[in-house]
Amino acid sequence: MRSRNIVIVGILLGIGAIVRYVSLIAPGPITSNLVIAFYALAIVLVAPTALEALGIGIVSGIICALISHSLFPPANLVSEPVGAMVAFATVFIIDSMTGARKKLASGKAISTDGGKSLVTRKDNVVGFILGAVGVIVLILFALVDFIDAKNAFGITFLQSANNQIITGAIGVVLLLIGLYLIPVTLNRFKAAIVALLATLASGLTFITVAAIVIFEAPGILNGAAPPIDVFILAALPIVIGCAFINMILAQVLYFPAKQAMR
Repeated sequence: MRSRNIVIVGILLGIGAIVRYVSLIAPGPITSNLVIAFYALAIVLVAPTALEALGIGIVSGIICALISHSLFPPANLVSEPVGAMVAFATVFIIDSMTGARKKLASGKAISTDGGKSLVTRKDNVVGFILGAVGVIVLILFALVDFIDAKNAFGITFLQSANNQIITGAIGVVLLLIGLYLIPVTLNRFKAAIVALLATLASGLTFITVAAIVIFEAPGILNGAAPPIDVFILAALPIVIGCAFINMILAQVLYFPAKQAMR
């Protein structure tokens, strides 16, 4: 990684550490992790290798573990490298879907418009429609799965576990096809998508690791551990809420940060 990129990553992680310290004002068994928005943005901006992205995740994990009042802070040492690798993979996939990666590799294009000139295809209105339908289907799947899996809000088709899985898969497929058909928009809002997926991956990994510790070795925790189902139900809304906050934060910061790098 070039020295300029190292400085950019360092500045963003430093800001993330400050923001995380301030966020400790809010109590709870899991800390809302805004550091993810900053390391996701760093990965989008500097386009690191997989090993470099893993290094960013490890440093972020150390920061999050040291600045935390979560039930089990060491879980960050696992969750942030996972989040960073998901961010790296998301950037790679988006660049491949939009054609930007192939054009950059040819050495014939330099982006001066936020990445638009690197996209080889135009947006298709069908993509917006399919993407919207995919999101609606996934929201329905999430509501049924997490809130009323047995009765499925009275929707007979979704009362079967197999049909719920099929519905979720259809939502994912429709969303991916929709995103593929809108490469310009996808590339423009790349920072938001990367931060959203990285936060969900990191948060779910943190919950999984912490839940395993609660279930298998509650004696190593400070104080009494809550029941595992109570912990998961309390943590999931925080993870999802933080994912949307990080999505907005990363996208808002992306354009001024991109301009500052020129």
